[in-house]
Amino acid sequence: MNNIVHNGLTQPEVLARRRQFGENRLPQEKTTSALSILFSQVKSPLVYIILVAALVSLVAREYGDFAIIMAVVVIDVILGFVQEYQAQKTYTALKGLLKPTTTVLREGQRQEVEVWELVPGDVVLLNAGEMVPGDGQVLESTKLAVDEAILTGESEPVNKQDEEAVFMGTTVVAGRSLMTVEHTGAGTELGQIATSLEEHSEEDTPLQVRLKAFSKTLTWIVAGFTLAIRSGRQRYRCTAGH
Repeated sequence: MNNIVHNGLTQPEVLARRRQFGENRLPQEKTTSALSILFSQVKSPLVYIILVAALVSLVAREYGDFAIIMAVVVIDVILGFVQEYQAQKTYTALKGLLKPTTTVLREGQRQEVEVWELVPGDVVLLNAGEMVPGDGQVLESTKLAVDEAILTGESEPVNKQDEEAVFMGTTVVAGRSLMTVEHTGAGTELGQIATSLEEHSEEDTPLQVRLKAFSKTLTWIVAGFTLAIRSGRQRYRCTAGH
């Protein structure tokens, strides 16, 4: 690599790239309370259908079936709540992975800057114990080993050579390195994971659309069935009374 690359960016270049790529931050999470997450689990066509089945059992005085069905609903809601709540906690943990500052080369000088200030093209100095502040490529390294468990699940550190990729949120466990930043914020591998975790609302699949339509139809059928049973019982009581 030539000296121009190792001198890093100039301040005007940094400002221009920040305007183009934005700040080096993970996507902002929409705050959702635990109670909202819990109630959202009930808003499902499958849950509606199961509740309709429970209502039929209750009307028919099949109390054992009613209890079993309601137990299934409660278990389903609890499991859904736990999964979504854990996803939210994982996202929050991801946001806290990066230390506040990192060392960069800009205009030939070492500077301590906050991680959010990094832009693509920045040259970063990494030492053992530090977390990689953006996705990029190794320029120079000395016995560099990186823990990538957060992305790959592998517990063993990975040895990195020059021109190999390193990723935001991974940890330097040995050696030192000079890297160039290629992606920041939501454009990083970690940023894409965070984005997927914070996107709670997804488009309904064709099956979900059909289930919703079916649940509405089934609700009307059960309502009519319930009214018919009640009317029949009332007529029976009137006849028996005479």
